[in-house]
Amino acid sequence: MDSRQYVEGYQQPHNRNRFNFDTPEVRKLMAGPREWASFYDVLLTSFLDGDTTDIEYVEEQLDVYEHQWLDPHLEDLIEQSQILGFYDGESASAVNELTFHILTKEFMPIWRHALLPEKYPPLSPEEITVVQTGLATRGVALKQTRVDAIKQQLRKGTSRRLAGSLNGQISEIDAAIVMLEMMKDNPSLILLPATQHFESAMHSGRSTDFVLTDTEVWQSRGIQVKTSIGGFQDPWKRNQEQKRSSFLPVKRYDDKYITMIDGMVDIGNYALRPLPNNSTIAQADPGQISVNFLSDRQHPSLAIAKNNIAGRIFHDLRKN
Repeated sequence: MDSRQYVEGYQQPHNRNRFNFDTPEVRKLMAGPREWASFYDVLLTSFLDGDTTDIEYVEEQLDVYEHQWLDPHLEDLIEQSQILGFYDGESASAVNELTFHILTKEFMPIWRHALLPEKYPPLSPEEITVVQTGLATRGVALKQTRVDAIKQQLRKGTSRRLAGSLNGQISEIDAAIVMLEMMKDNPSLILLPATQHFESAMHSGRSTDFVLTDTEVWQSRGIQVKTSIGGFQDPWKRNQEQKRSSFLPVKRYDDKYITMIDGMVDIGNYALRPLPNNSTIAQADPGQISVNFLSDRQHPSLAIAKNNIAGRIFHDLRKN
């Protein structure tokens, strides 16, 4: 879809009630992140509209965000959000909201290229690998945090929503690593984390985790990542009928705007768990792409995942 037409689909007002049920602790913790996320709402909308006005101001604010806010505050915010989510399941939403900033920390070179292309050329494959390495390092750390949280929650009987939020966060990181492989082969592609306005567009079925733009033909597409969409029975059978069946339970996304990525089926983030009857069952296990990438950048799982999603994404990107 033409990028300008695509962004028009997100011109409806924000869901003003989306933060109404936040705990006071979440509101306090997320004040800064939400303010900066709103700033990026404007930047992403301007980029998709093809508006490059006020370049000096944009670069100045990107520097302030990265060096004066992100670098000194992000790690502490991540830790505090995880503590809140562990003891109070209702506060786990803070973990989800910080995903944008966790991704953007590594995506800053891509944001600069998207917004200031005259100064920042497309990233080389080696520069993209640096972005992927930062993402994978974070993914591995969060994977361990999730394991530790599950152990503590089982022992102490606290909410399990933190683990679920971390699953989503890690799944987005893994999907980003795979999609960045597509950018290496296609310099006109720009992948960006979706800002809160685009992510919150559930009322129109257009909620998205990423926006992928082909600047050569100025087409854009939203990418929604799920840890597991459902209907997934046998990970070894990757035929198209099973893939289609895995998407059947999801009815709330507008396929004119959104392409779905299933962490288990498409990315291969699953583990076979033994059952008492000596059989096994496939369970979601986000973070495997991150682990594999750090151990071997040419790991076969990366190429398999890329092959699973690239054709469908390119088809959807250019179909209307």
